[in-house]
Amino acid sequence: MIKKIFISISLIITALTCWIGYRAIASKPQYHGEMKASVKELVKVHFDELGVPHIHATNELDAYYALGSIMASERLFQMDVYRRLSQGKLSEVFGAKTIKTDKLFRSLRLGQTIAQNLKTTPIDEFADNLMDSFLKGVNDYISNATLPLEFLILNYQPHPFSKEDIYSFIGYMGYSFGIAFKVDLLYSDLKNKLPYKVWNDLRYRPDDISSPKTVYNSALQNKLSILQSNLDDVFKIIDEQLGTFEGSNAWAIGKSKSKSGYPILASDPHISFTNPGIWYEAHLKTPGREIYGHFLPLVPFAVLGHDQHKGWGITISYFDDMDFFKFKVDGNLYQFGNEKRELKTFNEIIKVKGQEDINYQVNYTHLGPMLGDYLGREGNIGLAWTYYLKRNRPLHGLFHMGRAKNKEEFKKAVSYATSPGLNMIYADDKGNIARYIHGTIPKRKKGVIGDIILDASDPYFIYDQYYSFSELPHLENPKEDVIVSANFQPEDSDVFGYWQPNDRYETIHHSLKVNEKWDIKDLQMVQTANVNVFNIALRTIFSKNLRDKNYYFQLSDTQKILLTMMETWNGEYAIDSLGASVFHVFANQVIRAMMDELNDEDFERYCRLAISWRNLKKFVYQPNHEIWDIKGTGDTEDRNDVLVVAMKKTQEYLESRGGSPSIAWGKIHPIIFEHPLGKAPLIGGFFNGGPYEAPGAYNQINNMRNVGCQNGFLTKAGPSTRRLIDFADTTMSYGILPFGNSGHILSPFYGDQVKAFLEGKYRVQKMGPSKGKSLNFIPRK
Repeated sequence: MIKKIFISISLIITALTCWIGYRAIASKPQYHGEMKASVKELVKVHFDELGVPHIHATNELDAYYALGSIMASERLFQMDVYRRLSQGKLSEVFGAKTIKTDKLFRSLRLGQTIAQNLKTTPIDEFADNLMDSFLKGVNDYISNATLPLEFLILNYQPHPFSKEDIYSFIGYMGYSFGIAFKVDLLYSDLKNKLPYKVWNDLRYRPDDISSPKTVYNSALQNKLSILQSNLDDVFKIIDEQLGTFEGSNAWAIGKSKSKSGYPILASDPHISFTNPGIWYEAHLKTPGREIYGHFLPLVPFAVLGHDQHKGWGITISYFDDMDFFKFKVDGNLYQFGNEKRELKTFNEIIKVKGQEDINYQVNYTHLGPMLGDYLGREGNIGLAWTYYLKRNRPLHGLFHMGRAKNKEEFKKAVSYATSPGLNMIYADDKGNIARYIHGTIPKRKKGVIGDIILDASDPYFIYDQYYSFSELPHLENPKEDVIVSANFQPEDSDVFGYWQPNDRYETIHHSLKVNEKWDIKDLQMVQTANVNVFNIALRTIFSKNLRDKNYYFQLSDTQKILLTMMETWNGEYAIDSLGASVFHVFANQVIRAMMDELNDEDFERYCRLAISWRNLKKFVYQPNHEIWDIKGTGDTEDRNDVLVVAMKKTQEYLESRGGSPSIAWGKIHPIIFEHPLGKAPLIGGFFNGGPYEAPGAYNQINNMRNVGCQNGFLTKAGPSTRRLIDFADTTMSYGILPFGNSGHILSPFYGDQVKAFLEGKYRVQKMGPSKGKSLNFIPRK
C-alpha cells in the first residue's frame, strides 16, 4: 500500500514537473523564423549576441508593433506587475499583503491624471498612433503566445494593455523620485522627539529662525506614526521587491576635452537591482529615422537614447516638487489660505485575491490627493505635487526628445513635462553639451522650507505659482566644456532640494581634471571607479581622534588592529578589501551612535535618506555639537567618545559575520537581483539572481548602495546600465545591462551580463548593419 502511494506521488510530481517544463519551453521568446503579425509590410528583427533586438521596418507603425511584441515576449510579467503597482491592482493577484500599496496608488491616480490632461492638451497624433501600434503588438502576443511561468504559478491571465497603463508607469517613475514621502513626514515627526537645535541642524536646509511656523501638535504626531507605519509596509514591498529610482551619474564632455574632437556622453542611472532589470534595450531603424534606446517596460518611447547625431542621459534632479499640507476640512469643503474650496471624491473598488472587494474612497484637493484612509480618515494630510499640473505631458516630451533634430528641438521637448523631476544631460555631433531640467518646482514664499508638513490654512505657506521652464537652471556649453550631474545641487541655483551628498559629484569632477583629453577607454575607468575622494578625509579625522591618548587606551587590542586596517586601506571598495569593510561598518556605527535618541523604526527611516551621510560629514567637524551626547549616561559626551563606542560596535558587527578581525568587503556587500516572486517560499530562490559579491559602495562613482541599515550592506541599488557614447561614431557606443536584456529564465540572454557588469566591463552597442538569423514579422493576409 505504502509503495503504491509512493509511486502515485512520484508520478504526480513527474507529471507536474514535465508540465511546468513544457510551459517554460513553450513560452520561451522566439529569436528567429517567421511570425504572422498585424503589420503592413515585412519587419526584420536581428538579435545580436547579447539579445538586443535591431528592428528594421519600412514604416514606424510596424517598427513599434514589433517592439511591443518583442518586449512582451521578454518582459510580460514585469510589465503586468508594474502596471498593477502603478494603478493599485496588485492585491488582485498577490492578495491581502499588498492592500496598503494598492490604496496608496489608487489615491495617487497616476494614469487617470495624465489621461485627463491629454483631453485638453492632446499628445501628438502620430505619437498616439505609435502607442496604439506598440500596444497592439503587446496584446497580440498575449492572445497568441504561451504565457511565462509566473502566470501559471499565480494562476491568472493578464488583461489587454492600454494607454492608461503607459501613463501610470510614467507616473510611478515620478513617484519613486519623490523623496518627500520619506523626508517630510519623518522630519515633521522628529520635531517633537529631538531637541530643537539638533532637529533643525539635521535638516537639508536648517531654518535661520529660532522656531519655524509648523502645524505640529500631539494629535498630528499620532497620525504621523500611523501614516509612517503604513508607508513603511509599502516601501518594503516596493524598495525590496519591485524597484525604485535611487539616483544617477551623468556627464558630458565637450569637443575641447575629447581626443576625438567630438563630445562624449556618459550615463548610469541608479535604480534598484531587480530581475529582470528596469531597462529593455532595443534599436529601431526605419527610412529617415533611427533610435538606439533604453526603454522602460510598458513605455514605447526611449527614456535614454541616442541616434547618429544626438544622445541623452538622465539623473534625478531632487528639486523639491512635492509638499504635504495639513488641511482644515468641513464636510466636503477644505480651506486653502483664506478660501474655502470643494473636495473632489473618487470611489474605487480594490479586488483582493481570496477575500471580498474593498470599497475605497479618495478625496482630492486642487493640489492632489488626501491621504485620509491611511489615517482613519481624520488626518486631513494631503499631497501637493507638480505631477498634477494640467500642463504635464511627459510622454509627449519623450516622443519629441527622440525625434529632435538639434539642441533647440530637444530643449523644447523637455519643456512639455512638469514631472518627473530630472536632469537631461544632452550632447550632439555639432559640439553641443547641455543640462536641461525636466519638470518644475513650486514658488514657495521666502523662508518656507518644504521638508515638513505645511499648514494649508495659513497664507504664509500656500502657493499657486510655479517656475516656468525658462526660469529653471539649465546649462548649455559651459566655458569649462564639462557638465556633471550626480544628484547634487546645481551650482547656479539656490532653489531648495533633497540633494544627495556631494561625494560622487566632486569625485567625478576631480577625476575629469586628471586628463586634458578623454576617450571612451579612459572614461570607462572613471565610470566604474570604486573610490570617493571624501572618504580619505573622513578616515583621517576618525584615525587622528581615535589615536588621541585620551581615547586610544579605551580600545581593545582587536579594535586597535581594526583601526590600523582602516588607516592602511587604499580607499578602494574592491571585493577582497578588508579595510573597506572596517571603514564602512565603522562609519555606519558612528551614524547610529550619534542618532541614539531615535528608536529603531525612526532610525531606519532616517538611515534610508541620503541626508544621513551628509550629516555625518557635517557633524564630524563639530566635535562638541550636542548631537554627540550619548543618551542616558548622565555625562556630556563629545564626538571622540562616540568614535570609541562606534569602534567597539564595529568589532561586534564584523565578528558576528565571521570577521577575524575583519572580513572581505564582497562577503558583506552582496548583490541579489530580486524577482517579484523572490520572497515566495520554495520557489523564490529559483527566480532570484545571486547572491554575487559586489564591489563599489554607497557614494562611490560606482554607487552600489545599500538602502537603509536593517539589511546590513546588501546591495539594493546601483548602475542600472552604463553608457558611453562618442559622437565621432555613434554606431559603436558602449554599454552594459547588469542582468541582461531578457526576463525569461530559459532565454540565453537571461543573466548573461552579470559577470561583465560586476567586473566593470562593457560591450559594444551597435547601430551598424545586422548579420545572422532574423525574426521576420510577416503581414497577415
